[in-house]
Amino acid sequence: MDTTKEAFFQEVLENVRNVSIRDLILNKYELQPGRCPFHNDRTPGSFSIVERRGQYKCWSCGEHGDSIQFVRETEKVGFHEAVFKIALLYDIVTTEQVSQYYSHEGFKEGATKVIRSYENLWKDEIEEHRAEPKVIHHVFDIFARGESVIEGKEDKLSEAHRQHLIAERGLSNEEIDKMGYFTIPSRSSRYMKFFLQALEDEYGYDHHMLKGVPGFYKKKDDTSKRAYTFLSKKGIGIPVKDLDGNIQGVQIRKDVTKKGESRYIWLSSSFANDEDTMEFGTGSGSPIHVSIPKENKYPYLIFITEGIFKSEAIAKKYQAHALSIQGIQNWKHDLLDVLQDLEERQGHPFANVMVMFDADIASNIHVFEATRDMVGVLEEMQVNIHYAWWEKEFGKGIDDVIQSDYTSQVKKISAITFVSQYEAIIQELEEQHGMKIRDVLKEFGNDVIEELFNERIKPIFYS
Repeated sequence: MDTTKEAFFQEVLENVRNVSIRDLILNKYELQPGRCPFHNDRTPGSFSIVERRGQYKCWSCGEHGDSIQFVRETEKVGFHEAVFKIALLYDIVTTEQVSQYYSHEGFKEGATKVIRSYENLWKDEIEEHRAEPKVIHHVFDIFARGESVIEGKEDKLSEAHRQHLIAERGLSNEEIDKMGYFTIPSRSSRYMKFFLQALEDEYGYDHHMLKGVPGFYKKKDDTSKRAYTFLSKKGIGIPVKDLDGNIQGVQIRKDVTKKGESRYIWLSSSFANDEDTMEFGTGSGSPIHVSIPKENKYPYLIFITEGIFKSEAIAKKYQAHALSIQGIQNWKHDLLDVLQDLEERQGHPFANVMVMFDADIASNIHVFEATRDMVGVLEEMQVNIHYAWWEKEFGKGIDDVIQSDYTSQVKKISAITFVSQYEAIIQELEEQHGMKIRDVLKEFGNDVIEELFNERIKPIFYS
């Protein structure tokens, strides 16, 4: 095949790989959600589509692949034919272009231009500058040793921070050491000297390996070892770990906050990219933390919460996997990926998802909206989704409830029911006051929605 035809096909292929696999399977091929087309599937739920990865998988018969493989198996055609079938469905090419491609004649002038391009909607420009996950873990592994890397210092966690975790969080020394909480080191040339030496001794890295690691950045045009530094805030460092226990991010619980400031922040250096004198800043990426129980007694159940203290408490109490999203809106980036990774590791899909956000959802419209959106996406997994709630007097977060031994007060209902009932309340308030819900709450306060929550939704939890 001549190079013009090959270049044309490669451009078509790139665009085909960027179309929505969910749209292709459910809309173009009109497949019933959850039913596998490759075997006599009478029970919905075995067939899953993961949009972000562009993959499908049947947990019953084992068929899996991308959109091109789906068309190949469905239509019983070859690779090139499947690519062009998708391209025609999405108006990427014309039938004339396909005919010319298969003809013995060459393309006419201008005929190789694709009609419609599909950009990869999931492409994250920031991630192009991130270090590899293995490198990030290695750097954070040393960083999470705190100032114990400095000669003559032994403890990576200050006594004040250890006592806070014991007294306020109810953690044992064993749990503190297992999670790897540490005191954020003070930024100094002395610390960086020992930190870089430990990085070299342990992993053979020099200072150049800090490029693309969240929290680290350097002085522009400085090539010396002293060029790199990091974001330093006084507080407790909380390692954010993936399902293999590798550290992919660090949260900081600040010792002191001003009015209006968040207690928890990411170890991030994206700010450096806006400064004329600094470079190579990298954002945190908001990774999801995976809390793994000592013994997984409920392998078909997964919990989702906000905050690592909470997910760790859940995994210990309920003896099941728990995921922590750091920030109520930060589930969108990786949640489905992490869930699928866990499913593949276990060898089976989850059957139940339990969402456990704070009790103040009864009056917090922002928490509800994030929950509603997340539940909508989780429905793609064909799982039973429940929402857990408790009254505020038993604790704000689930970790408070567990620590106070009030878990018997935790109630649950179908998340679909929860969302529909909450949206009915919002609609009623909007119609009653003739304005959007945020304007209603701004004028009348959050009590108006909490009153209706207690009147309409709370009884469902107790029924």
